[in-house]
Amino acid sequence: MDAVPERLRRAVSIPGAGGASSGAALDFPHDDARRSDMTGADTTGSGCGAIALLPAEEYRRERWPNGAGWTRQIASASEAGTGLLWRLSIAEITSEASYSLFHGLQRHQVLLQGDGIVLELEGAPAQRAEPPFGQVSFPGELPARCTLLGGPVHMFNLFHRPDRFDLSLWRRPVVGPMYFFPASGETWAMHLLSGQAELGGRGGGCMMQQGDSALLGAAGGCPGRVSLEGGGEVLVARLTPRAPAGADS
Repeated sequence: MDAVPERLRRAVSIPGAGGASSGAALDFPHDDARRSDMTGADTTGSGCGAIALLPAEEYRRERWPNGAGWTRQIASASEAGTGLLWRLSIAEITSEASYSLFHGLQRHQVLLQGDGIVLELEGAPAQRAEPPFGQVSFPGELPARCTLLGGPVHMFNLFHRPDRFDLSLWRRPVVGPMYFFPASGETWAMHLLSGQAELGGRGGGCMMQQGDSALLGAAGGCPGRVSLEGGGEVLVARLTPRAPAGADS
């Protein structure tokens, strides 16, 4: 992966991700100035500053080393001594290929475009993702080989460390207003599968188009009630920090 320019990186404290004494590097492969302008608010963690809109045209596109596809990076968080905590991306798979290994990470894929895939997993039953928006989930350290059911496919990817976060993943129609109430320490991600919608918080609103993504609370701020209003379908993920092993309940 190419080095990320310093202006596109921010060291932030993500509650529950690295603890009070450590910071997690939050990577948006986008233009920070435009991202701030599109939220229509400050970036101090108050109000709508805890909402980051990530336009589809600004995803960073990288060729796979094996030449079988491309990855469009959306956002990720990593921690010194641990490595990757979570990552959002889109895989463009053009031919049969083996996946890279990601030890300690759970992988989730949602079919965005194409006829689907069959995923052959070493020591585990094969999984299929077919239209509309079929899903597969598997440990990142498990050798996996992808076979296309037709032509090229686009797959939404979500990686997370299951020892650090509990994940909830939903696909929902956007019909009228939807409301979200992120709790302190949670990170929510949205990816607009179709249509268009306005994402709003206390500091203002921003328009999402098909293929855009948004993060709520990833930089440590709590955006309060967040609304999504428009038409289409949205993929919503919630990452909730797990209590450290041995912590008192």
